[in-house]
Amino acid sequence: MKRFVVISIIALSSSLTSFAQYTLKFDVNKHNNIVLDAVLNEQDSLRLMFHTGISDVSVIEGSTSGLSWVEADSVESWGGTSEARVSISNQLRLGKYFWEDVNIWECQRSGPDTDGKIGLSYFSDKHVEFDFNGSQLITHNTLPETISEYLRCPLINEDGALFVELSFQIDNNSYQQRFLLHSGYGGCLLLDDAFANEHQLSEKLEIIDQSVLKDSYGNEITVNKAILPNISWNEITLEEVPVGFFAGKIARQHISVLGADFMRRFQIIVDADREFVYINASKFQNEDYSKI
Repeated sequence: MKRFVVISIIALSSSLTSFAQYTLKFDVNKHNNIVLDAVLNEQDSLRLMFHTGISDVSVIEGSTSGLSWVEADSVESWGGTSEARVSISNQLRLGKYFWEDVNIWECQRSGPDTDGKIGLSYFSDKHVEFDFNGSQLITHNTLPETISEYLRCPLINEDGALFVELSFQIDNNSYQQRFLLHSGYGGCLLLDDAFANEHQLSEKLEIIDQSVLKDSYGNEITVNKAILPNISWNEITLEEVPVGFFAGKIARQHISVLGADFMRRFQIIVDADREFVYINASKFQNEDYSKI
């Protein structure tokens, strides 16, 4: 049986279903990842990366001592297929949030200074606010009154994978492209293989850097980095935006990705039905881009 890290959905109950609003403070690490404090099985304190591109919980091998593992299973990630163990029926706490019967997957890598990851599906019945100005994740039963200050954008929801549409120009040609909301990627934007090859980005954009990414299971992927003159999300436009696209094996990156360095430039509210995302400029909108 294969586990696809982006599209599996978990139905869990939380102890906070009656709370109108709840705030979880977060840190942002050197890769722009959102980091939350968690407790596993009421004994292990963990630092979990909040990852909008997955739906479950994973921990780095060796980061906890009290988990019972069952046989390895196949998992799909950026770099290909790998084997991962799973631990069944655990308890997880984030602040006053509490879940039981949680399956924990073992992975080799997570964001810097984190022990693992947790996905957006754990707040499936909530409006989720990413307040980068205040470094807090806020869940709401109803949309906040400040929503009138935000721009509403449609979400494309494919089995829990959330995409938004951005517009940009290359060589005086205008494009609209959908991007996966992916707070687990610390960089800005990644364009998928099909788009990069169809529009010959290696020839039309000046390559300013090349780096190697590793996915959760250690698979390596080479990334070319270039600069887009501007890119717009609804009516908000950012200029001189770094964009990456993969080199080497073609048809590995099937989707374009909007990463954490792009996300943090916005105040973001994802609605409970995962049909719309509301955005406003954050205090980080004009900060220099990270060299990731």
